[in-house]
Amino acid sequence: RLELLRELARWVKRVASFNDPGGVNYQANLIEIRVGAKKLGFTLWDIEVRSREEIEKVLPSIRARTADAVFTPPESLITQFIELIAKHAISEKLPLITSLLANVKKGCLATYAADYFALGRQGAVLADKIFKGAKPSDLPIELPSKLKLVLNLKTAKAIGLKIPREILLRADEVIE
Repeated sequence: RLELLRELARWVKRVASFNDPGGVNYQANLIEIRVGAKKLGFTLWDIEVRSREEIEKVLPSIRARTADAVFTPPESLITQFIELIAKHAISEKLPLITSLLANVKKGCLATYAADYFALGRQGAVLADKIFKGAKPSDLPIELPSKLKLVLNLKTAKAIGLKIPREILLRADEVIE
């Protein structure tokens, strides 16, 4: 997703990243974003939030002079208040890359994420094997088989970002 950010906005150097220390995947998300940011040469601003109040308190400090873009991981607290974060990012003309497809419809600029319908089909195939007698412990761990690139052109226009044609052509879904 950070690579997608690089493709969409080559000038980005500083990324504000929301994280919930109480989230189930906090450590894994934090490690992954730090590795990705370092690889791409981004300066990462880790913003720890544990409530709506903390999100509201930190939002005014996220401005074009302190960050070039915003990233949100797939954490329930962050997702619960994504519209608040997206509205602020749009007002500050900051690209907001998210981890969930549904968040792009709520104002985030883009994501590259698992297709939940395809995940459901994958899960059904595994459930069928279990119902037919396979032991769950004998089944291999599977990663998502289909990922989707989703772009929000309304958000892009609102922040003054022109989406490169080659990315538009790759998109699985474009929200206008």
